[in-house]
Amino acid sequence: MEPIVRERLLETLRDRFAYRLIVMQGGAGFGKSTIVRQALTDNVAEPSGIDVCIECTADDVHVSELGARIRALFGVTHGPLVTATADAQSLADAIALRSPLDVCLIIEDAHLLRGSPSWDLIRALLDRLPPNGHLLLSTRHEADLPVARLVSQGQALLIDESDLAFTSQESAEFARARGLDPSAAPIAWPALAELAAAGSNHRLQRSYLVAEVVATLPLAVRHLLGAVIVAEGADDTIASALMGRPINVADVLRSIPLVHVDDDGWVQPHDLWRQAVADLLSPEERRDAQDVAAITLASRGRLAQAVRLHCASGNWDAAGRVMLAALSSQPPAIANAALQQQLDTVPVDQRTHPGWQLAGALLTYEHSLAAARTALERMADNLHDVPGLSRDEQAAGLVSVLFHLGTVGRRMADEELLVSVADRLGPLAGARHPRAMAVRASVRGFLAQIHGKCAEGLLAFDEVDHGSISVEQSAHVLMMVGNLHLLSARPDTAATRYMTAAAKSNGPVRLLAEELWASAMWAAGSQEEAIEAETRCLETANRLGLVSRAAQFSAMLSSMLAFAGRFEEAKAVFDQLPVELGSQSGDLETSSLSLLTAALLHLHSGDRQAAVQFLLRIPLPDGHLQRAFFMPAATIVALVPERRAAWAAIEAALIQDAVAVGMAAAEGGVASLAQRHPGRAGALLPCILRPVTMRADDAEGGGPMFEIDLLGPVVVRLDGGRSVGGAWKRARVRELLAAIALTGPRPRDQLAEMLWPDQGEGVAGRNLRVNLTYLGDAVEPQREKGALTALLCVQGHLLGLSATATRVDLVTFDRHRARARAAEQNNDPAGALDALTDAVALWRGDVAADISAEWLEDIRRQRRAQFVVAAARAGELALSAGDAARALSFADLVIGIDSFHEQAGRLQAACLLASGNRTGAWESICACIARCDEMGIVPEPETMVLATRLNPTGS
Repeated sequence: MEPIVRERLLETLRDRFAYRLIVMQGGAGFGKSTIVRQALTDNVAEPSGIDVCIECTADDVHVSELGARIRALFGVTHGPLVTATADAQSLADAIALRSPLDVCLIIEDAHLLRGSPSWDLIRALLDRLPPNGHLLLSTRHEADLPVARLVSQGQALLIDESDLAFTSQESAEFARARGLDPSAAPIAWPALAELAAAGSNHRLQRSYLVAEVVATLPLAVRHLLGAVIVAEGADDTIASALMGRPINVADVLRSIPLVHVDDDGWVQPHDLWRQAVADLLSPEERRDAQDVAAITLASRGRLAQAVRLHCASGNWDAAGRVMLAALSSQPPAIANAALQQQLDTVPVDQRTHPGWQLAGALLTYEHSLAAARTALERMADNLHDVPGLSRDEQAAGLVSVLFHLGTVGRRMADEELLVSVADRLGPLAGARHPRAMAVRASVRGFLAQIHGKCAEGLLAFDEVDHGSISVEQSAHVLMMVGNLHLLSARPDTAATRYMTAAAKSNGPVRLLAEELWASAMWAAGSQEEAIEAETRCLETANRLGLVSRAAQFSAMLSSMLAFAGRFEEAKAVFDQLPVELGSQSGDLETSSLSLLTAALLHLHSGDRQAAVQFLLRIPLPDGHLQRAFFMPAATIVALVPERRAAWAAIEAALIQDAVAVGMAAAEGGVASLAQRHPGRAGALLPCILRPVTMRADDAEGGGPMFEIDLLGPVVVRLDGGRSVGGAWKRARVRELLAAIALTGPRPRDQLAEMLWPDQGEGVAGRNLRVNLTYLGDAVEPQREKGALTALLCVQGHLLGLSATATRVDLVTFDRHRARARAAEQNNDPAGALDALTDAVALWRGDVAADISAEWLEDIRRQRRAQFVVAAARAGELALSAGDAARALSFADLVIGIDSFHEQAGRLQAACLLASGNRTGAWESICACIARCDEMGIVPEPETMVLATRLNPTGS
């Protein structure tokens, strides 16, 4: 039955957008979730702000899990993911970016997070909430937050059990809705009232009440209810398996109180029912139900839940078998956090099953490759001696163990271990075991990669039948194929393979494919794109809790940044590396990249001796993909010449190119590197070894620099401020420059036709030549007679501005707007506000305001629109930063240009509300809506949300 609507509580929750914090605190069954759902529905009908709701689970005690779930609700894919504090700031920034709309983050069942790092995230988020951010917690226990202090300051509201209990009026309304006698003794606890309404009409203690409800049920229904409870929910298939006959579980249990039925037929009893299980099932029946449900769930691929139910029944062997299957998939079907939690429930004497042994080995893998290797090798040796395993299970388990052992071998660059894995896979591959063939091909491919025999490696993958292996396994094969193409100097082909692999997979496998794609972008010379991709991969690895992957990606990113000359950023990433130099992890890739970054940082600081010492500690390259790109021969050869012979022996084509670049640098030929290695120099040569002329941000030549302002009257300044000559007073000269700057490069005849549309081709061309001379006389009177001014350049038959000799305010304006867009995409409201403020500061008026020309009108309208959007958004971000006065100045600036601008009118009202002037805010939003009516347009939803907030009665 539908719960009654408790208007007094609903009215209280409508004020959630006026408080920083609302805590709804009460035991199970007080209707907290019901009230939240009603409030969410109410806000959809007449929105007063944005609700973002999350229901906590046991897994959310891991701060990476909770943070990732909340960020997903906000659509945040970027941002620091290292600590609860950083994560909280990322979420606060996401809320700030919704300004001027208010956002309420609703966290249900927050009591599950008590004492965990996730509670630190909530506390840190509360401290960092922007003015438009609000937090609503639903919890069974007292919240460890400064609630009393915030309540005293008028910033918080506490709703406790006395508020949540039924009032006499609500009890009477409830009785009428359930067809009960309204004069009967009321029950204040909503859940007990529901139970009493369904069972007897007596007010009983909770245990007796539950027993009486159970007593009213037929034996078969009681058995089904108990089985569904211990199975953690069920649909018809699971219920039929539990009962041994076809069952429509929703029809049978729908009338029982506190049993929820989803639209898809999934039945989930309320947690209150767990205390009644002993009245429903015997201990033996309970264990049987858990095992039957686990078998059904395992057949659906829900392996994590199946393991949990088998463990709950104490069926450790069955749980171990499912665990082995779960860890044989790629990626493993159980995440590390859940894996550790599950393993902790298994008695020590029951951990002999290979499923549990493999779980322990994979948990060790994240912290010590050497220890993981020892555990996996022991498993591979002893798997055939495990009693109870069928031949097929032994084969599948051995392939899985050898796959993970091969992964360790690749990470450690241990050729002997890899050869051993390939040999042990031989008999199974010879018997045409599909996965064994795929794993052996991957190992052989990597061995070929080590020796630079890429063609041989590609042939090894021909035996793989992608249709006979899982899509995740197929993705691994595609990544290995991509690696070989990459080392064969075919980065575009490699990138295609990586993208196909990413599309086939998810989770850690997708992450690895995307990280390899970043390597391909680097190899293709797209440094910025590679750095952005590597940054995203690092953030995802942190979110998923992949410690060793995060270390690898941090090392890679710091190397990329150092190679790109972004040393401050490189050092910031390098300082956060979770793996120290020379650690015992055995991960040569991570430690080698770390040593490389340290060398580059020392080289940048001028300490060549320290740089050489770090470089000498890097092992010579063995063909490993990442080291092939970032063990820089260009650096090592230049600084440590005695290693040239060793490097020259490497067969991989890409490393050969690196060696050539490095040798050229060592021989003093750096000035010609761009010509000698145009496709690779940018990616392989550290910028600190490049000549100045190779740097893209340096202008070529030593001619004059012209500053051109087009926002407002057209202005040209020379060499830091000197004014231009007298010919500049000619309107046609200014219009000519504006036309070239705004519409060029373009052919001369088109330019002449645009400026002199009423003249014939000959006259217009002559006018153009004359005014080009006037322009040159004005801006560069000392130039050679008849020569084109350095302010302009000719590109074939096109005439345009010189990119190296001019700085244009409109270009800078666009760069600031692009910075703002990038900052918002990166969840950085402060950076976006700074960029937009810089853009707005450039505005002196309409484009070329001192020129009257028809061709300018469309450009002016476009640029004016861009400006008002930038200024209005700057105001919204200033408001989210708590600076209402500054935000109001932005709004007034926009309204001064466009009095009908709805976004600015809405912002003006929001600023007045934030300043405490509710009356002024109401008048402002009414005026904004009236202007929309005057223009015959429907106000935007954001405008109506603010109007509802200011006048919730709708009058």
